[in-house]
Amino acid sequence: LAELIGVPADAAAAKAAAEATAQLRQVLDAACASGDAAAFEAADSVEASLGLPQPLCAKARLDAFYERLSNAAEDVRLDEDGLETLTALVRSLRLDRMQLQMLNEETENSTEELIARVRKDMLNSPARDNEAIKRVDKMKDILLGRRDLV
Repeated sequence: LAELIGVPADAAAAKAAAEATAQLRQVLDAACASGDAAAFEAADSVEASLGLPQPLCAKARLDAFYERLSNAAEDVRLDEDGLETLTALVRSLRLDRMQLQMLNEETENSTEELIARVRKDMLNSPARDNEAIKRVDKMKDILLGRRDLV
């Protein structure tokens, strides 16, 4: 089972992989915090140099995204710009539709609830902007893995 998810069966190799994954996660977290394209390129470079199995790299990227998603869910002022930031992270972290769908299922639809809250606030706003609501619906589809980034 360990080999299927990219963890080496040998204890020493597994420990080295865990340490490398932690290093990658730190670099990804820093890239997410800065949002800078160069930081994501640096993360890609670190990932390539570590030589980790792809499932471990994908998990590190998804974990970094999930932390940002969790922070957004706690932000009472989340708005369209916040969703745009999350959508940009999907692109920067190179998350695919399958990963996003799994994340939404594993977190019991917290992504969907988060976006519904933003959409509801927009619908109840006196200055209702139908174009903004459409953008939010598009971001929802991307964040839930129902649509590719375009």
